[in-house]
Amino acid sequence: TSVLGMRELVKTPFKIVLTKPELLENLDRRNTSLAGSGRGNSLLVFSAQCNFSGYKIPLEIIESVHKQGVINTGKQVAGHDLRNKKDVNSFYVLLDSAAFVGSSNLDVGKYKPDFFCVSFYKMFGYPTGVGALIVSKRGQSVLQKKYYGGGTVNIAMSRDDFHEKRVGFSSQFEDGTLPFLTIVNLLEGFNTLERLVPPKKGKNTMQRISKHVFQLAKYGYDKMSVLKHSNGEPLIKFYNHNSYMDSTQQGGVITFNILH
Repeated sequence: TSVLGMRELVKTPFKIVLTKPELLENLDRRNTSLAGSGRGNSLLVFSAQCNFSGYKIPLEIIESVHKQGVINTGKQVAGHDLRNKKDVNSFYVLLDSAAFVGSSNLDVGKYKPDFFCVSFYKMFGYPTGVGALIVSKRGQSVLQKKYYGGGTVNIAMSRDDFHEKRVGFSSQFEDGTLPFLTIVNLLEGFNTLERLVPPKKGKNTMQRISKHVFQLAKYGYDKMSVLKHSNGEPLIKFYNHNSYMDSTQQGGVITFNILH
């Protein structure tokens, strides 16, 4: 929903939507396209983990798209008609990792998204309403702010169209007063996680949590999948992609319907 909602704000010559298979096509390293050979910039936005099914999209896609662009531009939903099914502009990637980091370890040093967002509520349960957008240096280079709010300028003239931005990226983009009292509570959230699930045997806190949550989901799936009606027909219909065989592809989500 958050990704789709962004479309209402983004002003761009065209917008496209990729299905899961179309997005996964970008893992094909045999493609010889070269990102940056186009004349503009493009932004690819996807969720690291599906809220509905718990499917984890391979984050290796980020590197592929950075290097070769998007192989298949999928379905166009706005803008002028595209003749070329490939997009070889300079690509930037926004990773919606809110659901993913709730119970998984995100190695941004390895996968290098240009932007990624997190929800601390999904990690700790409290405080609510606090998240973060983390921007890489590469991502900073292409952001152009179109307005300014309190605390982001050194000086602004009311009778002249002039203002001077504050020095520093975050100082320019964090408008108004931050919820600093709420932010302080996050420290206790991180400390509690590490106290309850300390690093062990080469695994950090989130890696251990990820393994435990996946095992719980797999246990529930295994128990529910054997349930049947008296006529032998399955009682449960599941919606997932790999039957909980691989924690790198499936999060701790069980989505199902009970069949009559």
